[in-house]
Amino acid sequence: MTERLILAAVREALNNPHENRELIKSLVQMLSIIYEEILTPPGTWVSVDDRLPPASETCYLLACQAHDSNRKFHALSHRDDRGYWRGIHYDLQVTHWTVPPALPRDKD
Repeated sequence: MTERLILAAVREALNNPHENRELIKSLVQMLSIIYEEILTPPGTWVSVDDRLPPASETCYLLACQAHDSNRKFHALSHRDDRGYWRGIHYDLQVTHWTVPPALPRDKD
């Protein structure tokens, strides 16, 4: 569904590029986000300064204590709809996240 909407918007923008500059800018931004998400394989750590995972997507976190950045912790969590990390102590500052690997499959 999303792909169809993007393609329809691209077609519309290309029909009259001079009048659709803002639409083209928005499409380029949207496509760059999709491109980054596709190219973030499991195990690749992403700084929260660069981007955040989508809300409700489970991910591994790397965090440090707010008063001692040398103490590192990791956790499995997700962000809620308000952007808060669930199950993380308020004294921890999340610095990086990564997509967890796929679960193992049973052999047939």
